[in-house]
Order: sequence, then C-alpha cells, then structure tokens
Amino acid sequence: MRNTCTHPVFIALLLIVLCTTLLAGPASAQQRPVRIMPPLAAGSLYPDNPETLFEVVKRNLEEADTPRREERLIATIVPHDGYGLSGDVAAHAFKHLRQGEFERVMILGAPHYSTFEGCSIPAVYGYETPLGIVPIDMHAVEQLTRSPLISARSVRSGSQGGRSNLHEIEYSIEMVLPFLQMTIHNFSIIPIMVGDLRDASQNYNENIIKAAAEGISRELDDRTLLVVSTDLIHFGNDFSYRPFNTHILDRIFTLDHDIIDRIINLDTNGLQAIVEETGAPICGLSALQVLTKLLPPNVRGELLAYDTSGRKTGQYERASISYAAINFYETPERTVRPESREPVVLRMNPDEEVVEGRTPRRRESIQLTLPPGSRYNRGGAEENLEGEPAEQDAPPEAPAE
Repeated sequence: MRNTCTHPVFIALLLIVLCTTLLAGPASAQQRPVRIMPPLAAGSLYPDNPETLFEVVKRNLEEADTPRREERLIATIVPHDGYGLSGDVAAHAFKHLRQGEFERVMILGAPHYSTFEGCSIPAVYGYETPLGIVPIDMHAVEQLTRSPLISARSVRSGSQGGRSNLHEIEYSIEMVLPFLQMTIHNFSIIPIMVGDLRDASQNYNENIIKAAAEGISRELDDRTLLVVSTDLIHFGNDFSYRPFNTHILDRIFTLDHDIIDRIINLDTNGLQAIVEETGAPICGLSALQVLTKLLPPNVRGELLAYDTSGRKTGQYERASISYAAINFYETPERTVRPESREPVVLRMNPDEEVVEGRTPRRRESIQLTLPPGSRYNRGGAEENLEGEPAEQDAPPEAPAE
C-alpha cells in the first residue's frame, strides 16, 4: 500500500496550506471576530471596578430629583459623557425604572469616530460591562436587518487592515447599560448605531429619516423601552464651534433649550432647521430625528435635567458639552398647553447676564429603593446578576455582516 504522506498530491496540498498559513495567518489572527462586545469605556468614562461602579450609579440614582409619573414611559433621551460629568443628569431618566417593567431596551447610539450610511447593528451576542453581560435580542436583529437602511456588521478585534472600525470604537450604547443593569436588571437589548441619513447629494431628506424609523418600529412594543444616547451642543475651540464669545453659558443654555423644544414637540424639520441655521454640532442628531418619527402623537415629553460640562469644569471657552435627560410618556390624549414666557434670572456665567429661558423646576427628592437581585446587593450573600445570560455550549450563529 502506498504511504499517503508521500503522495505527490498530498504534498502539494500541504505546501499550499503551509504557505497560506504563513502569509495570512498573522493578519487573520489579528482580526478575530468578537462575540461579546467588551467594555470600551470602562476605566475611562466610568469606573471599571464593579464595586465602585455600583456605588457611583446607586448614588446618582438616589440623588436624582425626578417625580414619579402615572403615565407609561415609552422613550428617553440621555447623555453619554463620562459619569463624573453627565451621570447625574442621565440618572434622572432612569430613576423610576423597575425590574420587570421592560423586557427589552432598544438603544439608538450616536457615532463619534465613524462615518457610515444608514443604521448599523453589531453582530455580537451581547455587551459586557463590569456589572455583567447584557444579551442582544438576536431575533429582533434578524427582523430589523430586512430593512435596506439597517445592516448588521461584524466586530473584529485587533488590527482591521483595510477595514474601517465602527462598533469597535463607539461607546454611546455601552454608556447607558450600567444604569439599566441597576434598575430593570433582566433584559435584552437591540443596539443600533444611527449614521448618515442624508440623500445621495448629502442633503437633508425627511423621507429617508421616516423610512429608517419605519424599519426600526417593527421591533417596538409595550415591553420595549426606547433610549436615545446622545449629548447636545458641543461648544468651544476643541469642537471648532464658537459662534459667540460673551455670556457663553447663558447663550449655550438658550440655544440648547431651543433645540430641546423642537425635540419635545417632535418637530423633525424644525430640529434640522435650527442645526443648519446655527451650525450647532450634536453627535446624535440623526438618532434624535429618527426618534421624532418613532414616537406616537399621544406622547408628552418632559425635560427632567439639564447641565453642561463647561459649567462644571469652568473650561467652557475651550470645551463645553451639553447634557439633557428627557422622558416621553404616553398619554390618553395629547393636550397642548400655552408655553410660559416669563423671564427667569440665570446665574450661569461670571457676567450674570439676565436672559429669557426655562429651567427644570426643582422638586422634593424621592428616596430610591434599589430592587434586589444584584450581584452587589448589600443585603445578603452574593448573587448572580439577573441580566447575565446562562452559559450555552454552542451559541447561535451571529448575524452575517
């Protein structure tokens, strides 16, 4: 019998495999597919130590001054800057969420470092934070990617070669997860990065925004909370946006609230018009425009908290990012109330300029009782985080790129 190891065809195939491995092996090893999205912002924008993160989020939730509403919460807008700057604002939106209130959370994220058309969903099984792993609703991803404006994109570790990074470097979706893990606990997510929704001529097109919203709306129901993760105006030299040089914080406040008014009134075109007129950079503009098309007519928007990094750091001439927590509640009938135009005195800059505007009314604080079930529950023995999925011997295939 002939020894197969000496067969000429076998030797030729072996040489081909060896050459392919030597030439392509290192590159492919550097581009391994990621199945669980690692925490990109842990240790920089929020604590990477689980105990510390638990305490930071818990304190922000306890200190948030948000009254409970009888109406059903259906959507929220929250900032995604570092917790030391925007965490107290974001907590206002999440304070009254409770375990079992929602089964899923759809998160519309804002890209900072990537440019792409349409909407993109990372082809992974879940997102990891120091508090555990949050699973992705894979069935929802499959349904959503049937829309021509929504695609799934694989996530790769290491060097990308000629392939541009997208989900590998974007953190806006991740930033809201610890707050959700601390409140509703057991849930899955539908993470959607909302990119460029302009037409082929790079012009604003309301119909494209409406089409994207129609595709996303397939997976919205009474058990799904919609979250838009975005900051508002980015002002200062660092952002190449400085249209005024005096009374800076007051004028940022006024411009932000003009934008917030259009968002609360679901005025898609008005939002676009004020951005075009002022040139104000907003990282999640497309996501906000999609939100205005997703919400039903019988919705009431409420600004719960507002602040700027410039006010907190004092470096508003160099860089100031605006934060707002806005909740949307479903009401039986949408009533339009006349808007108060009484001037309020604001002390937000050294010049103490008096401007017209509206500020969130302060109310009595409501004590927060965190629900049980957290791994870091101080009330008893260590437990498994309820949001962490059970291990699987063979996980299902991730959606194709």
